Amino acid sequence: PWYPTRLLDVGINSDSLIKLHTTSFSEPQGPYLTLSHRWGGEHVLKLISGNLESFHNGVAINSLPRTFAEAVEITRRLNIRHLWIDSLCIIQDSIGDWRKESLLMEKVYSHTHLNISATASENCHSGLFRSRPPIPDWPWFVDLTVEEHGKKRCFIYPSNLLGSLDDLPLNKRAWVLQERILPTRILSFSDTQLFWECRKTQGCEMFPEHLPLTACGDAALSRCIEPSAIEERLRFNSSSGNYLPPSQYPYLMWYFIVDNYMTCGLTKMEDKLVAISGLAKRISKLVNDDYLAGLWRSTLPTSLVWEVSNCIQSDGTTSSRPPQYRAPTWSWASVEGMI
Repeated sequence: PWYPTRLLDVGINSDSLIKLHTTSFSEPQGPYLTLSHRWGGEHVLKLISGNLESFHNGVAINSLPRTFAEAVEITRRLNIRHLWIDSLCIIQDSIGDWRKESLLMEKVYSHTHLNISATASENCHSGLFRSRPPIPDWPWFVDLTVEEHGKKRCFIYPSNLLGSLDDLPLNKRAWVLQERILPTRILSFSDTQLFWECRKTQGCEMFPEHLPLTACGDAALSRCIEPSAIEERLRFNSSSGNYLPPSQYPYLMWYFIVDNYMTCGLTKMEDKLVAISGLAKRISKLVNDDYLAGLWRSTLPTSLVWEVSNCIQSDGTTSSRPPQYRAPTWSWASVEGMI
């Protein structure tokens, strides 16, 4: 087992406090959960140098933002003792601590037992649980007459159930992309139903066992950078009829990740490479290659062939370069906007 520098000890159901646990002092027992949430510009309870001691002594659950408090409830219901929340486990007014901890994100999310995703929440006060109308008269059937087969009863469902998660507030944030891909299990709280995903399957309340293949779309990101999944999902015929060598699959997966990443919003422009560094570390485990500001040395001639999209983004802006340096101009990371 591997543990983050700090975790929240959520105690048991009758406890009114949670406590900050520094794992170097005493190693936790059992697994831990993580929370993906959107800060949203609202007031967020943070761990800072001034309240570090008081966090170790205990924080009242009723003083937590709603999303955090409900994440504690979920952790307890799953009989897990520890929870990791970035704003409460990284010292937010310490540049040194933030830099150190940001380099551990690949491990934090790769070793979590389950990632709780506040997918539909605009900020930490929006919560995970929400009132929603029940799915009416589910399941849905319709009788159709098909020429070759006569009358058939057909099952009707939304064609891209899992893909609809991409349009929810959390999944539009750049930092969250690696939080979707790295964990082995994800539980997403959408505005209509719960979704869950692991290395083998995706499910939801409408389809508890597994989603129909056509409902997954390209949004099943969490499984897509396992070596076997890369081979399964990215093997294709070129126009000449030749197969792409398996050694190239991780690089294609990286291009796919970057394409998705560049459509997501980032509050601090200087975080462009940091916020995807966990995924770069995961890819680097599949290839013996040098990572160069978002590109890979052995594929450098090919990966230099990128261009800026002229499309207007969702916030009304077009692609541009930030005024302050953050990457060489030959790297896509030097651009703000779609490529």
